[in-house]
Amino acid sequence: MEKVWGYHTGDVSDGKGDLPATVLSATPIIANDTMYIGTPFYRILALDPATGAEKWAFDTQSELAALTQLALKNRGVSYWEDVAPTGDICDKTVYIGTMDARLFAVDADTGQRCPEFADNGVLDVNQ
Repeated sequence: MEKVWGYHTGDVSDGKGDLPATVLSATPIIANDTMYIGTPFYRILALDPATGAEKWAFDTQSELAALTQLALKNRGVSYWEDVAPTGDICDKTVYIGTMDARLFAVDADTGQRCPEFADNGVLDVNQ
């Protein structure tokens, strides 16, 4: 086997500065001819799985604080696709959860928030 490409998210902290330490424990998924990665800074990255080129990135703008755990971490993203697509935004959707108990839904092709999901693409799980 030979390494073909690599990608560095930049979402890393050793915990010695202003940010808590990070743990990258998310498993990337491949769907829709795209590799989706959730980062410890609660971003979604969409990459071309053949080349590693970034297609888009979505930042939840979440507070980077260890609210419920000692480290910033993300367990990954989820993907959903409508069995009868209409061509509308979010026929294909990627979801990411954050430590501050929010669930974000974004269009899998563009990384734009899904306006029909919860409050303009964001569900406050505590409500």
